[in-house]
Amino acid sequence: MHLLIDALSVNNLSGRHVLAGHVRQLVAGLPDRWRFTVMVGRANARIAGDFPEQVQLHRAPLGSSWFGRALWLSRHARRLSRTLAVDMVFSPSGMLSGGFDCPQVVLAQNPWPLMPGMAKGADSLKAMLQRREFGRAQRHAKLMVFNSGYMRDLYSDRFGPRPAGTIVAYQGIGESLFTNDAWAAESARRKPMVLCVSVMARHKAIEVLVEAFRIAGNPAAELLLVGAWPDPEYRRQIESLVERRGLTTRVKLLGHVETAKLHELYGQARVFCLLSRCESFGIPALEAQAFGTPAVVAEGTAAPEIVGAGGIAVPAGNALAAAKCLQELLEDDAAWQEKSAAARLNSQRFRWPECSAPLVEAVDRLGHDGG
Repeated sequence: MHLLIDALSVNNLSGRHVLAGHVRQLVAGLPDRWRFTVMVGRANARIAGDFPEQVQLHRAPLGSSWFGRALWLSRHARRLSRTLAVDMVFSPSGMLSGGFDCPQVVLAQNPWPLMPGMAKGADSLKAMLQRREFGRAQRHAKLMVFNSGYMRDLYSDRFGPRPAGTIVAYQGIGESLFTNDAWAAESARRKPMVLCVSVMARHKAIEVLVEAFRIAGNPAAELLLVGAWPDPEYRRQIESLVERRGLTTRVKLLGHVETAKLHELYGQARVFCLLSRCESFGIPALEAQAFGTPAVVAEGTAAPEIVGAGGIAVPAGNALAAAKCLQELLEDDAAWQEKSAAARLNSQRFRWPECSAPLVEAVDRLGHDGG
């Protein structure tokens, strides 16, 4: 059996992390009769190094344009399938890889086009086309794989339920994060720090977090915002809000930090907080939990499902509710110790072998059934 992994859509760190994690488990968990090819383009050829040496590469003459990829596949996929003798296609884009006539396994992990009000201007057309393709995948894929129960329910509500061929396969976090005993859950070693790690897009609701931090009122606390700002205007708005609220010495926009520094911050912070309005999973919250750092997240996304008992979920957009949680975790040692222990325990659910097991089993079953 030959599985072609269509990685043409994978262009960011999160997507690379998820695809590489699942592919490693597929290679390790499927029998010798399986072989694997990953298809990359010119724009993302660098991800080739993410995969095990058993995986072959096919380089397509493509850039980063979603429309360009779709057009190229519609013209060349059928011939490519015959040339490579492909039995099954795995797509991590939430949609079918166009043009292939063999069974397809689709991983759905992008809620953005399905959320009202997220797409603006020119992005509205792209979101409309993506929704159409998401619906086609829900109807026609051989197997739909969702990275959370939240995403499964979102597709079901939007496009109708599937009678069969649906699984949830969570995303794992790095194995090295489970050996950070130097940062055991001890409140005395923690700074009064609230940490937020994310790509700082508008739907991450950073303005709500800043207001919650202000309302929490701990004069010794600081808020660290770690991650890139894709919209410079949004960053300016947050900086202006921080200045108006008199928080310039206590709220720091750090941008991207190296992995070692990020892990240091996970272990130093008292609370992780991200109040995003659109979240299909939440890797940074889990990484923080592996260090024993409790998470405060927003309802209406996958985040409450993922952080489990090691986190607290508040109504989306409710800065006062978030502030009460931050205040408790910053100042109440007993409450913090309880949540910290639960956070470390919750993170243990997200080791890659366990997370990918439903996917590995389902793909192998499809292989035995002849696709």
